[in-house]
Amino acid sequence: MEISGKKVTLLSFHYVAVYFINDREGGNIMNTDELYDEIIAAGLAEVKRIAARIVQSSELAEQNFGELEFLLRRLMLDLAAKMLKPVLERLNGGYKGNTIRCRCGRTARFKGRREAWLDTIMGPLRLEKAYYYCSGCGRGFSPLEEMMRLEAGRTVALRRLISLAGVEDAFERGARLLEEMAGIKVSDNTVERVAEQAGQEVMAREEREDDSLLGEVWPKEPEAPSKAEESAQRMYVTVDGTTAPMRGYWREFKVGAIYPEAGEQKRYYASLDRGSDFMLEMRRQAIRKGLGGVKEVIALADGQPWIWKEFEINFPMAVQVLDFWHLMEHVWALARTLWGEDSRQAKRWAESVRGQLKDKGGGAVLKRIKRLKRRRKKKTEREEIDSLIKYLTDNLSRVDYPGYIERGYDIGSGPVEAACKTVIGRRLKGSGMRWTEVGAEKIARLRAIRLSGLWDNFWGFTVNAA
Repeated sequence: MEISGKKVTLLSFHYVAVYFINDREGGNIMNTDELYDEIIAAGLAEVKRIAARIVQSSELAEQNFGELEFLLRRLMLDLAAKMLKPVLERLNGGYKGNTIRCRCGRTARFKGRREAWLDTIMGPLRLEKAYYYCSGCGRGFSPLEEMMRLEAGRTVALRRLISLAGVEDAFERGARLLEEMAGIKVSDNTVERVAEQAGQEVMAREEREDDSLLGEVWPKEPEAPSKAEESAQRMYVTVDGTTAPMRGYWREFKVGAIYPEAGEQKRYYASLDRGSDFMLEMRRQAIRKGLGGVKEVIALADGQPWIWKEFEINFPMAVQVLDFWHLMEHVWALARTLWGEDSRQAKRWAESVRGQLKDKGGGAVLKRIKRLKRRRKKKTEREEIDSLIKYLTDNLSRVDYPGYIERGYDIGSGPVEAACKTVIGRRLKGSGMRWTEVGAEKIARLRAIRLSGLWDNFWGFTVNAA
């Protein structure tokens, strides 16, 4: 069946118009028949202009089709803006009557209308905003800004895209990508400012435990749990640290991951806070994710004493597990000291210790290392042996790897080590980057939300959901 181009255009406008006038929040605020006609009329008028422009530029199809594509994108964004304008006009600038209640509790009075520009992902739109003033607290405001969640005249969709550019790449490169990929022209300073404002909002919501940053809660309650479902009754809490460059010095970011089992969506958290404050926030996040309902909590980390101390305080019932691969780094360091870099004997010995750790546990390996010390006389060798003996002794209660493996535990802190690279390293450690502590904290918090699968939750809508 063939459909004419004009009918396709009308059909497209129909869907757009119906989307705008549908009951989005439980009540229409406008005459839908009139609005439908206005949207269709605005769209058709703009399409005629676009068609004329395409005809004028038709030679581009032969000379440079890519340029024609970008031209069409810009024209279609103009079309979308024109079709949005009737909707904005029906909002009446946010006018709510001659008086409304101010957030301070007093009465604010209507003072007239003010012309303003609305920055959208389709480009700028001119509109009038109803302006109110409260003499009680001295606040002037427009209800339209709260209604549309505007900040500095920018819509939430535009701020979402700008923040995405700022959280994924350097601000300058993010600005260039926005223009190339979405036709949005902003400065790198704007990308920085908007992304950091979003990061500040993340921090505020985390402080008040806002449900928009909660995501899925564990555990799920199956009637007859399988082995896989039993592992979902476990919560892993893992912590590590990584440094980032400030202006003239480096600071350690503490990075954490909370997850029910390997492969599940992880909740990341990163902060420059001191260890006690950081771990307290990790506990708060874990409680909100269902800490009280899980059967087991496994605390995974390397051998830093402050981490184990804070685990004892904030997760006292957790099974503490020393990261297996971090321990193996110490084993390999000793092997290289004793037998040389990349020697076959060093490799054979380290692999033998790895197998023994999994089969017999850290206690057996500790005895082996102590016996090894008796046969070594060189000071450097004995010092390296003593270092591993101390490391194993300090963490002896955390190296029962045969038991952990039998119970199906993760024994490596790969998720949080990956988080150190993805949350912090890939964004905050770029060539030439130097941060203020405040700016770095905001971007790290925003990036953690992004990588935790909570981006849609934070912004309050899903792209292309309709």
